[in-house]
Amino acid sequence: MRVMKTDIRFYRGCARSLFAALCLATVTTVSCRTYAQTTSDLRTKGERPVSYDEFGP
Repeated sequence: MRVMKTDIRFYRGCARSLFAALCLATVTTVSCRTYAQTTSDLRTKGERPVSYDEFGP
């Protein structure tokens, strides 16, 4: 089977697109920050405990 020049261009374009998508996914994943979660308790007027979670600075 003979490979045409247009087929090679198509496969190169697909490979470049796939590479660009993988690079974008990697950059997006690396730049996301993860914040520590802290759980704190409050007391209401009726002295009932209420817990809440804090994320980020």
